[in-house]
Amino acid sequence: MSLSIRPATWDSVSPEWTALLTRARPPAGAFATPEFQSAWWDAFAAGPGADGCRLDLQAVRDGEELVGVLPLMRRDAAAHLIGDSDVCDYMDIVAAPGREADVVGALLDHLDAAGASSLSLPGLPHGSATLELLPAAAARGWDVQSEPEAVCPVLALAPDWDGYLAAIRTRHRREVRRKMRNLLDGGATVSLEAIDDPDALLGAMPEFLALMAASRGDKADFLTPRMTAFFQGLARRMGPAGLLRLYFFHVDGKRAAAVLCFRACGELQMYNSGYDPGLRELSVGLASKVFVVRDAIERGLARVDFLRGEEPYKFQLGAKPSPVTRLDLRRAAADGGAA
Repeated sequence: MSLSIRPATWDSVSPEWTALLTRARPPAGAFATPEFQSAWWDAFAAGPGADGCRLDLQAVRDGEELVGVLPLMRRDAAAHLIGDSDVCDYMDIVAAPGREADVVGALLDHLDAAGASSLSLPGLPHGSATLELLPAAAARGWDVQSEPEAVCPVLALAPDWDGYLAAIRTRHRREVRRKMRNLLDGGATVSLEAIDDPDALLGAMPEFLALMAASRGDKADFLTPRMTAFFQGLARRMGPAGLLRLYFFHVDGKRAAAVLCFRACGELQMYNSGYDPGLRELSVGLASKVFVVRDAIERGLARVDFLRGEEPYKFQLGAKPSPVTRLDLRRAAADGGAA
């Protein structure tokens, strides 16, 4: 076996990358797709203020077959996975099933050939083959440090709504039912709207962003012009690929709350949300997420990943914590000298 590592562009590798993901089903889900990563690159690295960052995207091939993707960027001799923890809940390399060790080895070969002095791998999800295999890199002249970075609460879905309610803790089940009674006993008419159509997603993005900004002051501060452009880029890139779903929760015919989700690998990833603060007393923020969970069950999905953050509502809805880990590699010191 002789693997080759070849520089790639978004356009040259994306179709094969997408096909590879249908087999690999990476634990990073939609964050591992070329659509998400190219949207991040366009918003944060391709223009002014990129701080000397350059694309180092590599295709790993066995002959002409794509067996892995190394989504890297470089600042001088420092290599980093494409993305940042502000908007990338997960990050990882991509490997074909059964070829994970080969692709990790190719990553190390590429770092050697490029003269890289360090590699930062934040955002590695639970179940990542990279997290399992890469620490062995210490034998190839690297010091490897591993540290917990975050927690993503993840909800394994029952096959039906009654099964879901029966599976969550009694006090949480009572709380969910109480919140829903408060909403419905007041006479409100509620419904859930799911938007998948690419043009409709683009058209609805301004209203989603407005609800997101209105719901909390920190979210309003978060939505800088560059961040707003990033969200719009997600709709442009991920919508046509079928990777994005935008939910609006309606109260009496009004869009009262919104949840932006990624969908990939048989799961839903709740990426961000917002609600009308004038309806806070009706708990429309929580209610919207309850309805999204029910919709995911009805669609036969395996799980809902609430992504980073340990907000209490995620655990009230039955999620269990899943660790996110950061690996950092640096060239090992030689002969007792400084690295």
